[in-house]
Amino acid sequence: MSHTKNPTLMYYRDSLFGALLATEGLTELAVNRPNQIFTKVNGEWREHDATISY
Repeated sequence: MSHTKNPTLMYYRDSLFGALLATEGLTELAVNRPNQIFTKVNGEWREHDATISY
C-alpha cells in the first residue's frame, strides 16, 4: 500500500495540533468548542487555550 501525502492536511495537523501530538503519553485529543483543546495524557485530561475557531 502506498501512502500519498496531503500537504493541506499536513499543514492543519502541524499548525493546529503539532506540539500537542508530540506529547508523550497522549491518548486522546478533543476540540469541543472554539479556542479550546483538551488532551488526555496518562489518563488525565488537560485543557489548552488555542486559536481554533471551527
